[in-house]
Amino acid sequence: MSQDEALSIFNRGKNFLNEGHLSDAIVCFEKAIQLEPKAFRFRHKLGEALSRNEKLDEAIAAYEAAIELNPRAAWSYHNIGQVWATQNKIDRAISYYRKAIEISSNLDLFYQSLGAVLNRKGNQTEAAQCYRDAAELLGQQEKTDGAIACYVKAIDIQPEVISAQKLYSLSHYAPLNPSQIERIALSYQKVIEAHPDFLYGYIMLGDMWARQGKVSEASRSYQKAIARKVEIAKPDFVREHGRSGGVREPNFIIIGAMKCGTTSLYEYLAQHPNILPCLEKEVHFFSYKYDRGLDWYRSYFYPVPEGRKYLNGEASPSYIHMRDTERRVFENFPDVKLIAILRNPIDRAFSHYHHLKNRVGVESRSFEDAVDAEMQILQNMEDFPWEWDKHWSTQKGYLYLGLYVYFLQRWMSVFPKEQFLVLTTENLQAKPALTMKQTFKFLGVSDYKLDRYPKHLAGSYSPISDSLRKTLHNFYQPYNQKLEDYLEMSFKWTE
Repeated sequence: MSQDEALSIFNRGKNFLNEGHLSDAIVCFEKAIQLEPKAFRFRHKLGEALSRNEKLDEAIAAYEAAIELNPRAAWSYHNIGQVWATQNKIDRAISYYRKAIEISSNLDLFYQSLGAVLNRKGNQTEAAQCYRDAAELLGQQEKTDGAIACYVKAIDIQPEVISAQKLYSLSHYAPLNPSQIERIALSYQKVIEAHPDFLYGYIMLGDMWARQGKVSEASRSYQKAIARKVEIAKPDFVREHGRSGGVREPNFIIIGAMKCGTTSLYEYLAQHPNILPCLEKEVHFFSYKYDRGLDWYRSYFYPVPEGRKYLNGEASPSYIHMRDTERRVFENFPDVKLIAILRNPIDRAFSHYHHLKNRVGVESRSFEDAVDAEMQILQNMEDFPWEWDKHWSTQKGYLYLGLYVYFLQRWMSVFPKEQFLVLTTENLQAKPALTMKQTFKFLGVSDYKLDRYPKHLAGSYSPISDSLRKTLHNFYQPYNQKLEDYLEMSFKWTE
């Protein structure tokens, strides 16, 4: 009976505590402890009430009593640390916070509390790491706002590149309010000031300004970055031409497709002496960022003096399938050369699936279930490809993005076929030097052999089952045949 009575009194005390009636809460907790002296949580709550009532010595005693009853009482250790921190007993606070983390390492607040006192002590490196640890935990729980705040705090303490990179990956596609954008932009400025050669910092800062609608400021930030990038990658070009004005525009665009080797192809091209690097390989201007304007896009390229045999280019795999991209490109750059690299659509789909499942973490279905659901939709579509637009919210396009013939027909209805080069992933992997010779010839530059041709962003996973591969081969066979007939090419995509 005393247990029930003690619990009833304890719950009454919690209500008083929540309402801010601290003296009444203390009385209830003390009565509950008299009835159940071995209940550690009663003593922990008494410590909370005493602490909030500024009876700090008594609060510490209550927490210590809770720990004596339960040595794994992580929150009691943490709360003692808070008491010591309020009294400016930093070393004692650090000791208790560390013990709390040792017992329970998955609570972000423990790391934030430790980070705060370490920063007060002047240990910025470890303090910043504590906030990064807290941000990682919050990110895993999909508490994006809290994670962003922790990364910002880490940068405030120590403007390190690693914090900026993690902040960028977390916030780049997240919905942000104006104050968050402003705060993140300020953080990137701090990192750039501390690390002026951190080129990606200028991109991060530019992106935040672009999200604020400050396109001119964003463009200036990108131009600083691309100038430094070209100085590093092509010093001979900069020595010869300096930073004089010129044309900022792409001479070629790799339009896709996704998971077909666009990164490897772009990286091989960028090593040619007469091809300048873009600020980022994937700009996605004509698909996702067209509203930012042509000046914003041009700032991604280094100016090339008139009459000089240097090329600019980018590679955005979204272009091949996104609505209106071909029209937008043609309206702005009707003479640009276009490169498509295509892969056996079965292998492309499987790679796409593993990318979203293992790297991005947005796919929970098995590959079999995912393609089965998508196959049923595709087989019943009447208005291809535009009817697919309504399915993006539920399907990922594993099969859809491999129906290359429809996308290329759309592009080639706008651009003449002679402005296209169609490559295959299989040839790029098996015969990279020969494939690049073909590509350089198409672009009008001399052949250039690399010492090696590494695969970029290559994944590793178990193969598709034979039965599923057979099913997918049968599904794709008519589309692949249409592609071969349309392009007058043989792709040799067998089972």
